[in-house]
Amino acid sequence: MRGVRRGRTLVKWISELVELRDQILHPLVASLLPWHSSLRYAHALSRRLGRLGDHAGRSRSGAAAAIGAQADAAFARRALWVRLLDLIDAPLSLLPGDRHLRRHWRVLGQWPDQPCLVVSLHYGNGMFPMRHFRLSGQRAHMILERVDPVCFKGRPLSRWIAWFRRRCVERAMGGEVIFSGGARRRCLDALAAGDSIFALLDNPQGLQRGMVPVQLFGRRIALHTGILELARSAAVPVVPMLSMVGDGRRREIHIGPVIDAHSAPELGIALAQWFAPLVESDTAAWHFWPHLQQFEQAVSSLLDANAAQSTVQPADT
Repeated sequence: MRGVRRGRTLVKWISELVELRDQILHPLVASLLPWHSSLRYAHALSRRLGRLGDHAGRSRSGAAAAIGAQADAAFARRALWVRLLDLIDAPLSLLPGDRHLRRHWRVLGQWPDQPCLVVSLHYGNGMFPMRHFRLSGQRAHMILERVDPVCFKGRPLSRWIAWFRRRCVERAMGGEVIFSGGARRRCLDALAAGDSIFALLDNPQGLQRGMVPVQLFGRRIALHTGILELARSAAVPVVPMLSMVGDGRRREIHIGPVIDAHSAPELGIALAQWFAPLVESDTAAWHFWPHLQQFEQAVSSLLDANAAQSTVQPADT
């Protein structure tokens, strides 16, 4: 038994060190290179498709039901490459100065000049839009799903990696992260203080707090509506944003117009219509392909539960 435990401990630590290498050390090296060399470095890393917990292979499998034969080996490499660039942005955001933003980013649209809710998806590379928003003279807070501490039990390096990423986000935005689930008061206080909120609306977790089914990539997923309801009650504008790698390997920040609607579900549908043409121009850049089946099942289960509840008739009195 003791030998078995030692073997499991060894396997666990090897896994931890691999995660440290792929999520911290390689991105750190790449962040210190000139931009085009950094791109080539990420391309070289993406040739080994098993990196990052086989993100490439799991993305390809998840996307097969949605895009069929387009989910090929090139799709898998692209998915891993975009994910690697997203990881590289964390240490890159710690470097002083904004030369990278000026030289290698193209910004389409502009930020509102008042506190707002900026919404996006788990797509492309999101760290530098936060920094660009900060450069506009505004401070913001990112809403993140809280991770159960049990997930990090016996995994100190993974816990540190998550902490490092969160600190990079907070440094880029100038405000502390707000964890979802009971965050309404903190969000309202932040908005009242003149800060803005950033939120990612596509997540299979926490859908019971409010969601609207939408079509993206030809599949039925959902966008969270709780934060949209909060923005409406606080009377702040809702602005969609996506970050992606455009033609000529230049990064692009797409800032949409203020989306207005009579209700949070209508707002969610309007946002999905804005997102759709952009995300479908580079399908591999969506980070949640490995979780598509889980996402669709969570949406279907909630819709079925809501439908069953609505058909229950009150008992005769």
